[in-house]
Amino acid sequence: MIAKIIGAACLIILVIAGAPSIPQAAQVFQVVKVPLRIDYLTLAAELKTTIFTGPNGRAEIWKGSDACQFLDVSKPRFLKDSSGLVLELDGTLSLGLPLIGKCIAPFTWTGIADLTVDPYLAPDLSLKLRVTDINLYDVHHKRTLIAGHGFNLVKGSVIPRIETFEFDLKPPLDELIELVRLGAPPDVAQRVKAAADSLTPIPPVIADSDSIRVALQMTIPATAPTAVPSVSAGPLTPAEAAKLRDTLDNWDGFIVFAIEQVGLSVDDPQLRQQMFDLLMDSRYRLIAALAQPASGGPDPVRILFLDTWVQLGDIVRSAAQRQLLGNRELEFLSFISAGDALFALDEAAPSLGVRISADDLRRLARIMAPQVTTDPLAFSFNEDPKLQKMFGLSPPLELPESAESLAAAAAETPTPTASPSGTPSGSPSPSPSGSASSAASPSSHTSRSATPSPSGSTGNPSPTIVNPISSKSPQPALSSSPSPSPAPTPSPAAAASPTAFEAPAGWWILDAAPAEASDSGPDDDILSLGDKLKRVVVGDDNVSTYQPEVESLLTLTARRNIGMAGFGGADQRTYLMLVKATAWQESCWRQFIRRGNRVRFLESSTGDIGLMQINKYVWRGFYNLTRLEWDIVYNTGAGSAILQRLLSQAIAKDHSGHAAAALARSSYSAYNGGPGSFNRWRKPNAPAQARSIDKAFWAKYQSMVINNSFDIQTCAAQWASSH
Repeated sequence: MIAKIIGAACLIILVIAGAPSIPQAAQVFQVVKVPLRIDYLTLAAELKTTIFTGPNGRAEIWKGSDACQFLDVSKPRFLKDSSGLVLELDGTLSLGLPLIGKCIAPFTWTGIADLTVDPYLAPDLSLKLRVTDINLYDVHHKRTLIAGHGFNLVKGSVIPRIETFEFDLKPPLDELIELVRLGAPPDVAQRVKAAADSLTPIPPVIADSDSIRVALQMTIPATAPTAVPSVSAGPLTPAEAAKLRDTLDNWDGFIVFAIEQVGLSVDDPQLRQQMFDLLMDSRYRLIAALAQPASGGPDPVRILFLDTWVQLGDIVRSAAQRQLLGNRELEFLSFISAGDALFALDEAAPSLGVRISADDLRRLARIMAPQVTTDPLAFSFNEDPKLQKMFGLSPPLELPESAESLAAAAAETPTPTASPSGTPSGSPSPSPSGSASSAASPSSHTSRSATPSPSGSTGNPSPTIVNPISSKSPQPALSSSPSPSPAPTPSPAAAASPTAFEAPAGWWILDAAPAEASDSGPDDDILSLGDKLKRVVVGDDNVSTYQPEVESLLTLTARRNIGMAGFGGADQRTYLMLVKATAWQESCWRQFIRRGNRVRFLESSTGDIGLMQINKYVWRGFYNLTRLEWDIVYNTGAGSAILQRLLSQAIAKDHSGHAAAALARSSYSAYNGGPGSFNRWRKPNAPAQARSIDKAFWAKYQSMVINNSFDIQTCAAQWASSH
């Protein structure tokens, strides 16, 4: 039906590519061996589709003269033990008699049949099983005695049926050769086709711990290898950058397609979390591949593809072992096995110029879901209801104005040349000429390091970035109770230590009252603040009102998420500080800047957007892009929800006494670098850029804890210089 296996079939190409160069007139041939592997999960799945086709996946092996006499087996699984390869089957035998509509059963057996099997390869390239022994056990795997007719019936019925099974290797081999032909230069493809036609099996067949290993031999012409393509040094040209973007977009579309096919078929929280982490880490690495200039050496895109594929295969095989894949088990396992061959081929045969193309990915995707007619590589920034549903991401609170209206109004409204403090709702408040917010225009951003983010911003990489608020920007009064005296800026030594700082309980401001709080509900207060901050650019003339309003927006949004997260008291305080410190680290509490005489949303060179710097490539499909850009309430809600999810994961994983500092630092590291970066801040061998980012966040977090504020204008200038 499809390419079911062939993890090492690519060695066909590898051997051809590595053969010595000789003159055409004196060309000779050599015989080479080609190892193939067939994993037991795929073999069992194929058994189910050919033999175990009865109700509930059972094989009706024998039927007597009436409904009281039958032998059924189910759930085939392979395992390797000291006796060899064993095929286990669940079985039920009934030798009863019908009486008044019921079965009187003088003998029944329900248990496990263990068949020791000897796999072998037939001349037609089909893998077959020869049964050499059979043992019957009860349901607890204890030996049971079934004498006479019962045992003979099981033995005489089960063994012949299993020995009819054939696993044909020729179709997947043909499909792989076709992929090679389509992806390789014509002369190489023809040599590969000729070599494949000479394939013959070589005994014996070996049963390993997790797969059957077989070998084929083929005759190939000796030929000179083609030069291996390498990654060129230096920055990418615009055309190269566009090609790389297309390649990564195709890959992301392919991974999303695969994740949705599996995740929507299996309602299992563990599997869906694994799929979410895989998608997020893959996307963070995509951003890194885009941000990192080519410098020779290994191709980072190839490494990303292979690493992601290996993880996806592990997740699917684990789900198959847990029997979660239902009637799509063979499709999913065949998809993984075919991909193993294709990706191994791509890895082994660069000297032939054989590269995985978009069409290869499409063919591979259709192995998994032959019924799907849409393009499996389709890429879009639109919201994807399937992704949102599968991973349980609720839409954030948003301003009542439509996203399109918000964007259109911003495009049509020039920034006024002056603005009094207390700008009317909806009127942009500009920065003075030459201010930091103007300097932070996206056009001035420099390329970021290879460390991705939703942000990747460092602010000022030194832990001394915490600045007392300037005289033009008095500290906002957020607390309804007396605030403690401002604490000094944390020292570099304290900021660098994972456990150097824990604030007294009285210093937390979870119960802070929002500025200009109303008697309405919390959502109304958030929307009111969002309306005041709509398209507002902070400047010296309005910072005294802007800063407390943004802090209130962050506080109220965090409170709203706390109500949905079920955090305890200490975790609530950690989360609130985490949200505020992250917004400081990411954007200096800014959603909008000025470009020329127009208001523009804040965007980094790698596509991180707005107050919470949510990367549009990492989070595509989950959130509305236009709202992330133009709706400060929506952007704040989305970033806070991501942090809520990450903090919940950090709490579940934490083994350090539930320390607030460790939880906050782990959550931010994951926000900045993906789920695989939860413990990045603990690792002394982490990349220097990542260490700098984590250190900067830690200083800001401590400053938030002791209720220090900061100078937005100075922070904005530092942000612009680091982006």
